[in-house]
Amino acid sequence: MDVWLTRLDRPVPGASEVLSDKETRRADGYSYPEDRRRFVIARAMLRSVLADHLGVAPAEVEITRDESGRPRVDGGPDFNLSHSGELAALVVSGDRRVGADVERHRELDYLGMAERVFLPGEHALIAALPEAERSVAFFRYWTCKEACVKVLGEGLSALPGPELVFDTAGAALMRDGERWSVGELVLPEGYSGAVVSPGRPFRVVQRNWSG
Repeated sequence: MDVWLTRLDRPVPGASEVLSDKETRRADGYSYPEDRRRFVIARAMLRSVLADHLGVAPAEVEITRDESGRPRVDGGPDFNLSHSGELAALVVSGDRRVGADVERHRELDYLGMAERVFLPGEHALIAALPEAERSVAFFRYWTCKEACVKVLGEGLSALPGPELVFDTAGAALMRDGERWSVGELVLPEGYSGAVVSPGRPFRVVQRNWSG
């Protein structure tokens, strides 16, 4: 399973030229130039990677939504895009549904948030950690669960959702008795990320997209 990564704090010549009219209007609607830049680069990566799979030009990729609201392309792979801070990740799979989430670490009420959106046992595990380790643990749980939610297309109302477990096979999510496989991403310091898919384990291949 391929995961494409790109920094959003750099110029990408021609990125805005491959956007659809709807994407261009959305980009122009941002109040801050940095928000517009992040959106444009992330969407340009999405279109570029999908174009390679479909054998068309990036500007010709037609992205629609399925009945759950998940983005899709006719005749193309399943995919999911996530971005936070100055980093974007795109997971692409030709044979299974996938979800991705990346999060920039930031100051939060970690225990309060964990109590509201995680299972009691997960909250207890985070609470038992030294304070300096809670942020990394929180975002580890959060990205895995958020990636699962994005597979389902259900939104954050699906949380606390599945239970995150760790065993000799690595991290996994248990949902209604079914094991969902998790691939945790190797990201720059200050970020956490994961990709999730129902069923059997998968191998993640991280790739850099430069435009």
